[in-house]
Amino acid sequence: MAATNITWTATKDAPNIGGRTFTGGKVVTHAGEKVVDFGSVIVDGKDRRLMVRIAGKPDLQAAVEAAEEADRQAKRAATEQLAKNVPGLKELRTAIDAEVEYRDRFREMMEDGDNDGVNPPRSPETNVGELQAQYPRAALYLRAEGYTRASHWAKAKAGREAMAILADGRATEEAKSKLDNWLKDNDVYVD
Repeated sequence: MAATNITWTATKDAPNIGGRTFTGGKVVTHAGEKVVDFGSVIVDGKDRRLMVRIAGKPDLQAAVEAAEEADRQAKRAATEQLAKNVPGLKELRTAIDAEVEYRDRFREMMEDGDNDGVNPPRSPETNVGELQAQYPRAALYLRAEGYTRASHWAKAKAGREAMAILADGRATEEAKSKLDNWLKDNDVYVD
């Protein structure tokens, strides 16, 4: 996981940037080496891209490790919040994955001339339709997730907004309205 939002103060003897503090850096790989990219900064009156090697800078390494830990904690908290606010999401995803796997194996079986039904795959024990009825928020969340992959920017935006609404624990009707009215909400013309 690449750390983001790193803050670092250059040593006093660093050429051109001595003693300055930079924020908003993110870890990237540049020329095969891990560096922190602070983006565009003004150095000697000129706009420059600041990339700082992590190796040999214990203070920067500590800042990177702290940012990575903060990112891990934020991701863990978001995952826990999603599980709390969208119950059944994991179960529904697992059931959908099982059905996709079954269909793929069944198709492979039918294409295999030596196994045209003699040794069929086991059908999944879960029923996606029943789980969707049991967990309507999770079903709506997965629908919104599908919208995020739409080629139309407004539909993709509606999907992201609906996912955020559900993840935040707000009303299901609000998220459903976003998905159902994405075209009206953005006042775009589609032929």
